[in-house]
Amino acid sequence: MKLIHTLLFFLRENSQGDDLARADKCLKSLEKSSHKTVVVYNQGFWNNAKLNDYLKSFNLNCIVIGAGINAGIVKGRQACFEYIWKNFKNALFVSELHLDMIFTHNWELPLIDYLNTHNEPVISCGIVEKNGNMPFLNTTVAPLPKTYTS
Repeated sequence: MKLIHTLLFFLRENSQGDDLARADKCLKSLEKSSHKTVVVYNQGFWNNAKLNDYLKSFNLNCIVIGAGINAGIVKGRQACFEYIWKNFKNALFVSELHLDMIFTHNWELPLIDYLNTHNEPVISCGIVEKNGNMPFLNTTVAPLPKTYTS
């Protein structure tokens, strides 16, 4: 297995509808990836069984860890890494995903190619706002699609 994704799943009781709508878009778009194994750290108020049931509706191989409490980003991230190091010793790369991300088809393949051919330990994503602006690079890309189905 070349790449395993990590995802901190933070679901808030007082904004469950908005959080689930965001998660639906993220996970539905992630189905377009070639690599579908996701270690999910449960930081929301659902128990792991309920979160597992929800995640089964996506074409992904999700493994839920955590206890349904907000332990923080650092603890959740570290727990995901430790789980991967223990259970997927042959994984070459780890991606850190967030529920506010949307993915295109095979988005991860150019990143894997880059890491395979360059002596770099990490690649960091750029943030693209809804109008296509990348403010930290002072550049603009094509506007983002209005729907996430293609």
